[in-house]
Amino acid sequence: MGRRKKIPKDILPKERQHFYEQLIAGELSLSMASKRMRELINLDQDDFAKLVGVAPRTLKDFEAGRGNPTLLTLQKIAKPFGLEVMFRPAGRQLEV
Repeated sequence: MGRRKKIPKDILPKERQHFYEQLIAGELSLSMASKRMRELINLDQDDFAKLVGVAPRTLKDFEAGRGNPTLLTLQKIAKPFGLEVMFRPAGRQLEV
């Protein structure tokens, strides 16, 4: 599978920081976060699925908002970015 257009190295740290800020602010759904993480490491869905150990169809359905992944699948998707799946109060930012 092909790779996505790479994010320039000088912009990547800012993009990664913005991603974490969006997570903390609760601005990204789980599926949106998955897609953004994958884009930040310049992988297509098939390659990212292989990297994290999930079926490509599972990842594609999840990112399209059609999937119903298990907790284990969500943990695998989050692991490369040092993230964990958790509950937070609805409509509230996380305190850091």
